[in-house]
Amino acid sequence: MAVIYGGLPTLTKTIPGLQLWFDANVGLFDNTIGGNLVTSDSASVGRCEDQSGNGRHISQSILGSRTILKTRQQNDRNILRVDGLDDHLFMLSAFIYAAGASTIFCVVSHTPSNPPIASSALISERNSASSNANYLAIGNGFSDSTKLRAFGRDDANNNILFGGSSPFQSATGTAFNGSYQLLETVDTGTTV
Repeated sequence: MAVIYGGLPTLTKTIPGLQLWFDANVGLFDNTIGGNLVTSDSASVGRCEDQSGNGRHISQSILGSRTILKTRQQNDRNILRVDGLDDHLFMLSAFIYAAGASTIFCVVSHTPSNPPIASSALISERNSASSNANYLAIGNGFSDSTKLRAFGRDDANNNILFGGSSPFQSATGTAFNGSYQLLETVDTGTTV
């Protein structure tokens, strides 16, 4: 299982240029358009509100594909748990790829008893300024589930080169060992 959680909401005001922030301790609802706050352990999450102030909320209308809130799991903080198969939250409008450059942080724990599935995404978007582009900011290697991967595709479904390698894939023996890890992707617009 993968676990994703955010940080303290007060930190969002101190990061210049912040575009998106999700925190499993605030802004979780049982409906895609709001509804009741989700605060109970093992409750499903229909909507997670962006704490950056930019209104880029993510949601899931399919009940079986929703993340689950787990309370007081890491440093007394809440987390969102996904099954590693089809659980995900998303929004229809894309903005990361179109921005041209970005830095993304994600805290994740992956249980060793349930190894990551190759070609799974932690942070991605299906569309961008190019109509069919697929931008994977952080994910598992498609040919090797022990690797982290980042790539982009153009409208012709060709991989975009990131610093001479397409796609970028880095070996890691410890990213999915069950401990909490801080993963970061830096896309300068020409290299990742």
